[in-house]
Amino acid sequence: MSYPDATVEQYKQALIFVKDKHHISRGHKYLDLLFAHARSEDGTITASKLAEELGYASFGAVNLSYGKYAHLVAEALSFCPDKRKDKTSMWWSAFSAGNLAGDDTLDGQFEMVMHPALKDALLEMKWVTVE
Repeated sequence: MSYPDATVEQYKQALIFVKDKHHISRGHKYLDLLFAHARSEDGTITASKLAEELGYASFGAVNLSYGKYAHLVAEALSFCPDKRKDKTSMWWSAFSAGNLAGDDTLDGQFEMVMHPALKDALLEMKWVTVE
């Protein structure tokens, strides 16, 4: 699986570009997802946990929004993700790596592990704080 080879600065530029181009401001569902993910323990969370924390109807709704936002940022980074067997792009990989979770992990589901450079960019921009 390929992931963006983006630096903290490149993520910052891409996030600001997407925010300005698509008029994404505080309180937008895309940012809420990214912020909740960044604040999760070790930057690791499942779509089900995000859905629970943010009031989404299902993990599918989270996956859709997360993927759409990651797609916008991926394009700003000039990152082209790997494709699934059905030829659809795995846009989420612009934001995170994935773990096939076992019984001893968060909730036995697929875990998204935020790329360290993305998390650092969010912290440096003061878009999120981690306690």
